[in-house]
Amino acid sequence: KADMHIRILSLGLALVGTCCASFRVDQILQVPLLRAQAVSSVAADRNGNLIVTGTNVDGGFVSKFDPNGNVVFTFANFGAFPSGAVPDNNGDIYWFGAGGGLATPFPFTKSILNVAQPDSNSPGFLVKFHGGDGSIAWAVQIGGMQPTALALDTKGLPVLAGFATTAPGLTTPGAYQSASAGTVVPLSIVRLSAAGDVIFAAAFGGHS
Repeated sequence: KADMHIRILSLGLALVGTCCASFRVDQILQVPLLRAQAVSSVAADRNGNLIVTGTNVDGGFVSKFDPNGNVVFTFANFGAFPSGAVPDNNGDIYWFGAGGGLATPFPFTKSILNVAQPDSNSPGFLVKFHGGDGSIAWAVQIGGMQPTALALDTKGLPVLAGFATTAPGLTTPGAYQSASAGTVVPLSIVRLSAAGDVIFAAAFGGHS
């Protein structure tokens, strides 16, 4: 039975190679190994550079590698728990996630959507890095949500989605906010400007 499985696997690979001529491995790159390391996301920019994010002994990290696997820059913070990183059309990088009480000195340049509860110690964050050297353009602490996904709209502006850190969720005037009951928190969607300021924040769900 094991020999049959091996033959079936070999036949499958042969068929893939026959019918899908573009399926091939160009190269294998290794992320520099550190203790307790786990990679959570990988993205590529338009020039073939790889953006890798995850956690290791230094905390949450984001690293950029050129197409040959050389490190362009790396940044880590012990209190950050990144969800991912997204490059824009200019090669700059948006790094986002949540913090378990972000360790200082985290280079926040501003704080938005602050929650009223003083014991809320798990804010979200969004950091914009210049793609050329990894310098920080701005770093925003997002008190009202923990982002788990990010997309860039047609203007290249970041749109974040994730869990609100409080019920019924923080919204901007005129934006949608569904009713909530008890302590159940909704999902949040937040759109930011090119400078990292809030354009709108909406909240969905939250019913118990």
